[in-house]
Amino acid sequence: MAGVHLPDDLAASIVGEVRGQLPPNLREPKYTSLAGSSRGRKSLMNAFSRLPEGSVQTYLIDKRFMVVTKMVDVIVEPMAHRDGYNLYEGKETLALANMLHLAGPVMGDADAYDRMLHAFVNWVRQKAITDELYAAVAALKASAKDQQFAEYVEILEYCRSIADETAAEIASGGHRDELDPAIPSLYCLATTFGQTLGKFRLVHDASKVVDRNTTRLHTVHLLPDPARVGPGTQRALPADRGPLHAGGAPAPDAWLRARAAEPGRPQEQLGAPRGAI
Repeated sequence: MAGVHLPDDLAASIVGEVRGQLPPNLREPKYTSLAGSSRGRKSLMNAFSRLPEGSVQTYLIDKRFMVVTKMVDVIVEPMAHRDGYNLYEGKETLALANMLHLAGPVMGDADAYDRMLHAFVNWVRQKAITDELYAAVAALKASAKDQQFAEYVEILEYCRSIADETAAEIASGGHRDELDPAIPSLYCLATTFGQTLGKFRLVHDASKVVDRNTTRLHTVHLLPDPARVGPGTQRALPADRGPLHAGGAPAPDAWLRARAAEPGRPQEQLGAPRGAI
């Protein structure tokens, strides 16, 4: 995603010039509409040449990594939260996502890892059921070349009950824009501009996703930071680094061991059949 900081008069002049190259029935200039003709491409190059130096900011998204982070956020973190552990404070969520993203195609079968990512995307889009998602997770675990990596994949299996609950929420219309990078990208891009410009007016192209999330974009800065623990809130994990960790933080195996060791809680094993916990 890219944004440009321009004075109103210059922005209007550039957009007006580009719009003049479009058929009158098109409401707004789109890159795909312009890039398809030599006239449109020339108009784009002229517009780019008029942008002042330093006026452009970009935010890049690695979509495969984003899918992994969403798996951790949607399936793993809620289980830890329910147990009273904050996986955001020590960046354990990021550590687990980093580890799965980097090690998945290496310590497991690369095709099995890809199938798991595709299964999760289809699951969120209601094109696959939860059993199909977990069949892909099991296939990746079965392909593991390292026992500790297999145990980290089992964390996803351990959180199957959360996936079942989330599937019901998805079927009811929740998580509609879960996999769309537009909202986090726009927020991060706007934050970057705000750090240097202060207050500014945001003008964006027509987007149904942005329209649906306008309230969230306007109020997200008011929400509490999930990485900060206050009185009566979640516990942070103890420092526990194994050979597999990434992002400067331990993966959340410490939470799982702490959960199993709590007084009055039966000893639980990763990968136990659904309903056995």
